[in-house]
Amino acid sequence: MFSVALIVVVIFLFIPHEANTKVLTSNLERYEAKHAWASSINPPSAETPNDADLACDNNIFTRWDSNHDESRSLIGFDYLKVREVNIIVILWEAAYAKVYAIDASNDGRYWREIWKEHQGKGGMELIKFVHHIRARYLRLRCTQKVNNDWGYSVFEFQVFGEH
Repeated sequence: MFSVALIVVVIFLFIPHEANTKVLTSNLERYEAKHAWASSINPPSAETPNDADLACDNNIFTRWDSNHDESRSLIGFDYLKVREVNIIVILWEAAYAKVYAIDASNDGRYWREIWKEHQGKGGMELIKFVHHIRARYLRLRCTQKVNNDWGYSVFEFQVFGEH
């Protein structure tokens, strides 16, 4: 799909690679079955569906949109088995989180925070980990909105790692 190809090109252009290190090989969303869930969704309409699964469908024209009354929201993803993750890309709609965290889990019950952002900028946010993160589940915890009239809205939550 065009959106995935564009993001991969952007990542390879802006992330330095060393000759003797492993590099990302694929967007895990594209090759693996997954399930997504969210704490809420804004009431959808026929013209604008906004389920959690739309944040990981490799389509930048669909999105997850949280309930606008909810000050804190989360969206989570199941990759069906433990993966090695080295890059996460979040493509936000204008309703982005200024403050958010990303948590990882191997069993869906016990979570560990792997990233904390205090100055989210929206648009495309690229997170590169120095050491690979091993996880089956990832979740995005949004804790401060850019605009209190909106919820949180993610076009794509893309995870890159190694096969």
